[in-house]
Amino acid sequence: MYYFVVIKTLVLIGMLLIFFGKIPQEGPIFVLLDTIFKMSLGLYIILFFGYNKVPQIDKHDRLLLIISGFILLLTIPYKEAFHAITGEAHRTATTDSDIVHVVSKPCPPCNDANKIQGRPIFH
Repeated sequence: MYYFVVIKTLVLIGMLLIFFGKIPQEGPIFVLLDTIFKMSLGLYIILFFGYNKVPQIDKHDRLLLIISGFILLLTIPYKEAFHAITGEAHRTATTDSDIVHVVSKPCPPCNDANKIQGRPIFH
């Protein structure tokens, strides 16, 4: 029971800090809060509706709720959460321009050939 009180408090504090701009939405703290919340809620939904028979809920509705718990677990950015926990910095390309910038950056020997031919060289 205290676990859910702590989770609610963390999420509320995190939402307030994000709302007031103290934590960026792309930062590791946001990723950790998001991961903890989604994992807790997803596991709770799966375990509660998987092992408890609620008489007001039909069998197919219970199955739909359990599947929604699994979907919530699948939406967790596990790689980003791992990097936030270990402190490793990684760069992800978020837009096409980032991908083109990384891919189309020619190596120094190719600079002259790129200028002469007037086209980007991809390696």
